[in-house]
Amino acid sequence: MQPPMPLLKKLALNVIVTVVIWLSLVAAMWLVDGGEIVRIGGAILALISTMTLWVMWAMVELGIDMDSSSSANRLAAANSPARVYHEKPKRDSGEAEDARVSLLLAMLTPDERDSIRSRLVDDLSTDGESLSLADLIAQQEQDSRDAGHSAP
Repeated sequence: MQPPMPLLKKLALNVIVTVVIWLSLVAAMWLVDGGEIVRIGGAILALISTMTLWVMWAMVELGIDMDSSSSANRLAAANSPARVYHEKPKRDSGEAEDARVSLLLAMLTPDERDSIRSRLVDDLSTDGESLSLADLIAQQEQDSRDAGHSAP
């Protein structure tokens, strides 16, 4: 994993990208003779691109997370004095969890692993219901066969 870029370096990069956006607009206006509407449309696109670049940069620097479930949570997190500015991605903790699971599995006997595996299969097959989907389908087919045999 790369170390985070210093703030000044990020700021300089954003300034360079902003200059490129606006120079592209000037070059497009100079090369394309599309009239007033094309110029206004290009200026609007350049403005939107610049605003998006700077707003996203500010959100990253302030630690505002766009994946939160509600805007109230985002606002509370943004105004919290104890907020974390650079939170590690949640995927990083997976390696530590894998090591723990590997250690646990190494400590279990084959019979214990088979017992856990069968319990997991049972839990997954029932999917929180009293009957698994396969059992429900089999029961429905049996009911339809019984209804077909009892009818004259």
